[in-house]
Amino acid sequence: MYSEKDLVRIAKRENNNKRKYLVVNRLQGKHMPVKPGECLEMFDALAGIAAEAFGDENILLVGFAETATAIGARLAAKMDCYYMQTTREEIEGVEYFYFTESHSHAAQQKLVKTDLDKVMEKVSRVVFVEDEVTTGNTILGIAALIRKAYGEGTAFAVISILNGMDGEAEEIYARQGISLYYLVKTDHSGYTGEAEKYRGDGVYYGCPLPGCRGDGAYYGCPLPGCRGDGVYYGCPLPGCRGSGIYREDSAKGYGFREGVIRQGDSGERISGPGMYRAEGYRNARRLVKGGDYQAACEMLYGQVRRWIPFAGRERVLVLGTEEFMYPAIYAASKLEKEGYYVKCHSTTRSPIAVSTEEGYPLRERYELHSPYEYGRRTFIYDLQKYDKAVIFTDARGGAERGLGDLCRHLRQCGNDKIYVVRWCG
Repeated sequence: MYSEKDLVRIAKRENNNKRKYLVVNRLQGKHMPVKPGECLEMFDALAGIAAEAFGDENILLVGFAETATAIGARLAAKMDCYYMQTTREEIEGVEYFYFTESHSHAAQQKLVKTDLDKVMEKVSRVVFVEDEVTTGNTILGIAALIRKAYGEGTAFAVISILNGMDGEAEEIYARQGISLYYLVKTDHSGYTGEAEKYRGDGVYYGCPLPGCRGDGAYYGCPLPGCRGDGVYYGCPLPGCRGSGIYREDSAKGYGFREGVIRQGDSGERISGPGMYRAEGYRNARRLVKGGDYQAACEMLYGQVRRWIPFAGRERVLVLGTEEFMYPAIYAASKLEKEGYYVKCHSTTRSPIAVSTEEGYPLRERYELHSPYEYGRRTFIYDLQKYDKAVIFTDARGGAERGLGDLCRHLRQCGNDKIYVVRWCG
């Protein structure tokens, strides 16, 4: 159904010597804007493989953060099995398994052991869900922790969109009895060389790195034209005063000060573009049943549809935030089925070089504070102008600065109707 050429685009990681390339799946709904129906169609193809492989078993699916969280949630929804995702966020009152994804920009990962304790005696197999598997070392690490805690006889499998493991890695898995399932087999041998040839000469917007004065001045700029003292000169953004230093009035820089973002009570509609607090939150970082999570996402969409007016042939952008991908993709797919032109993708921790070169997947990078942790760099790529933009997030208190950054970037691209749907416990 799919080939490597259909899905794989190679990008250049920024300042990562452990792995210089990043595989960007153009249909995944993460880094590149995609039609949500095409995204879910790919996920459902993988769900078909999972159903055939594990249909008679009572399994636990574990989706890897960030990029495989939506894949795992979709597979769990289709199979109505147990599901939880790994996370890099903090959850109060739980015990974790800690493990490392060594090649990642944010290497530390966690899985909630408190919830695994509740379910391991009920399931026959733990199935790890990934967007791509290359060496398989990360999964071997967490599998070893789980076997140590629950017994050497614990059964595992891995299912992924892409599998780039070489023969030696596959042999290690075979010896450990870990089965591999995937949509597309890939050859990673040339990816490093391909990534290194790109110039990284795309457009980089707005940086809230440590050192930012709060008045909009951009410090820590990686672009040509930076004088070395960290101040960003030659800024192409609206708001540049002509001196080259980018300064934006703070009241305009953060949407919540303009009324674009306002906190309301649960279910209360805010007049005009603003923030909506949705009910019925289910946290996929904790153990859920796939059918229950899908029903919660359906309930979320129903609330959004009541609150936010859509009309005619509107172009709609739907954005998720970091690990919170599936509810946004699902909502986007529902809008698409109603006849709207919809694209979806999400913010990410991954700092990826952008380039103007033909064939390169990402051309513009927008930097913002994470709504989950003030001061943490996150990114969104290739924003465009739409009739409406809807941001879905499960970030809790303190999210306003990061959401304000995201709204500011959207407005710089001409989006003046921005809605934020906050779904959190």
